[in-house]
Amino acid sequence: FTTSGAPLLVDPLAVNEEYSLLQASLATGPHNGSELLVDLATPHRLMELVLSDEPGLHLHVSCHGQEGVLQLEDRSGCLRPLPVDVMTKWLSQAPREHPPEVVVLLCCHSLAVGQSLVEAGVRRVVCTRGALPDKAARLFSEAFWKVLAHPEKSVEDAFHKALVLLRAQRFEDICGLLALMPEGRTRQGSFKRAASSSAGDRSVPKPTPLSRATSAPPRSRKKKCSSLERPQFAIGMPEDFVGRELVLFQVLRCFEQRSARRVVCVHGGTGIGKTAFASFLARFAHTPGRLFHDGVLYDAAWPRRQEPMPWLWLEVAWQILGQSVFEMERNGTQPDCKRKEELISRLCAELQRDRSKRWLLIIDDADGRRLPGAMLEQLVGPLLERTGVSVLLTAKEEYHRDIRGLKVCNLPLRPLDGLSSTKLFLQRVRRPLCREDFEAPSLPEGASASMESTPGSVTSAHSQSSASLGASVGCTAEERKAHMMALLQHPLFQVLGGNPASIRRAAERVTPKLSSLHDLVEEFSPAETNATGGLASVK
Repeated sequence: FTTSGAPLLVDPLAVNEEYSLLQASLATGPHNGSELLVDLATPHRLMELVLSDEPGLHLHVSCHGQEGVLQLEDRSGCLRPLPVDVMTKWLSQAPREHPPEVVVLLCCHSLAVGQSLVEAGVRRVVCTRGALPDKAARLFSEAFWKVLAHPEKSVEDAFHKALVLLRAQRFEDICGLLALMPEGRTRQGSFKRAASSSAGDRSVPKPTPLSRATSAPPRSRKKKCSSLERPQFAIGMPEDFVGRELVLFQVLRCFEQRSARRVVCVHGGTGIGKTAFASFLARFAHTPGRLFHDGVLYDAAWPRRQEPMPWLWLEVAWQILGQSVFEMERNGTQPDCKRKEELISRLCAELQRDRSKRWLLIIDDADGRRLPGAMLEQLVGPLLERTGVSVLLTAKEEYHRDIRGLKVCNLPLRPLDGLSSTKLFLQRVRRPLCREDFEAPSLPEGASASMESTPGSVTSAHSQSSASLGASVGCTAEERKAHMMALLQHPLFQVLGGNPASIRRAAERVTPKLSSLHDLVEEFSPAETNATGGLASVK
């Protein structure tokens, strides 16, 4: 936890991208029918895999790291550090016959962890001696697994070819940070064909990637739509989503804690980011290992469709359960030929098919025109009574009524804090910021001295900060930090009030034709900001 008492949260990785990268790399070899397992990198699951006796196991771990510590997480996205001394103690107490063949630890400062794994019997470990940039890590992973997918290639072949490709991409300095342990050993470590086991048809050993935002997949070789490949999650991902980590944690903990609530309402004014939050949480919660793994009923395209809401919910449930919407329609289930009560009954039956799965239904704009009056309770009530589904609502106002005797837990979606506001703004502007953006406009002739004193001090404060600003936004970490510190004091951010929609519209106006950010202050006056949902000024 931080000093303020807020939980330390993990920035979620783009797991679908990493999953696709590994999948494509392994598909280049002769074993492209192998199954790729994806799991959440919790301390318990990582140790469970390292201690397993499955022959030919390959692990790819993606997480943050510090000296002697792996920064893993729990199902809600909070950091769960795994110190190397604790891991060494656990490994020493559980000798096994078949340790993993290869473990790839592309997290920062993982050399001590790699040494501990080698001492515990892991055949080969790829680890780092320092901080590894994300781009370099992705390039290395892609090249490494492409080579290792071929049975005639060894781990050394894959490692050294990946280093050559990194140098070709001008990552010469990064190559010295990567280490293959134990050093000096030559061993064939590629994927080899193995006999099928009693657990199912597994013609080849499987690499198992552990990712921060990535439970065990089905043992069957039958093709099933992975939760990372489901079509409804291919749309609606919000761009530049920042500053909502704490609310995300609070929502998931409401559903997970011992006295769990089944209905949560996230509320806030217009433009505060409710739809973006719903889309982000849907992607976050549905990934493997999380509370609602492959059980989120949500589609960002729902607002643009005219079918009854229960039909839209049914479509997503069928996709998750591997059923064809076309087949269901051909068998007589139609959005127009059934009453809503019958569609709800059909949805309840589908959700009860797998009682071990936890379902989450996300309803955006719950107090909007599509769900007027008591219709929300009429639709959601039977689901809550007949199934174990959890429900997340987003609305402009708090929801004070019970739904079928269940209390609705209300969580406010507040304006962005100052740092998140400036980060979002810098990600959205259309031109580099310059000195003129921070210099206060000159006063008209005849202005009093008392009037000059205030803007004069502002000019002094900003000119000192803007002197170090580069010609492009975020060119270096120091320049980006200087931009953010200067923007925190800018009058424009006092009137934007932390409202994401207002910040995005203001950033859209920052084009080469705009002479200074001060020109936007009057346009985004407090009256307009309040009208779009701004609730507080940034301090």
